[in-house]
Amino acid sequence: RTVAEVAAYCGYREGNYALVDLSAEQVEHGYSRGMSVHTVGRTWRDAELRIVFGKLRSHPVHLVHLNVGNLDSISAPAESFLFLDRRADLDTCVLMTLEDHPPHFALIDGFDAAAHGLAGVLGCPAPLAPGRLYGGADTLAVDLVAARHAGLARPEASPMLALAMEWFGDPRPLT
Repeated sequence: RTVAEVAAYCGYREGNYALVDLSAEQVEHGYSRGMSVHTVGRTWRDAELRIVFGKLRSHPVHLVHLNVGNLDSISAPAESFLFLDRRADLDTCVLMTLEDHPPHFALIDGFDAAAHGLAGVLGCPAPLAPGRLYGGADTLAVDLVAARHAGLARPEASPMLALAMEWFGDPRPLT
């Protein structure tokens, strides 16, 4: 589904804000480290205030899909990293964006409809209602707290969170 289709379904209409499809406004960017990504969404890059707003949910590969995982749509689309002759790592591409264009604030909606279980992010017949909202200036720290509350005792078991902690350090002693 497109950004416009989802916005229309949810009742959002342009007014005092703009609806932006970052995949339609990719601009060149030389990342400070990483591989294969050469673009970023112009609106995200140029924003004076970047807020990432995730949903508390499980994921079949990453175990949880929170704010760090949500950043996958800011740079080039995932299909740009699929090759016949080599494997590109989407997680690295997400972290490149997090490093060069980090959110100023991170929120996770864990209030209602928190999809859980093996497929979680893909669908859940009986989502939980934990009644929680997580927020903070450190995106990774917010994700780690929410992951712990979601029952992930070892966040390093999540490939995405493990790689993020390798890149940016483990903020848990501070949380």
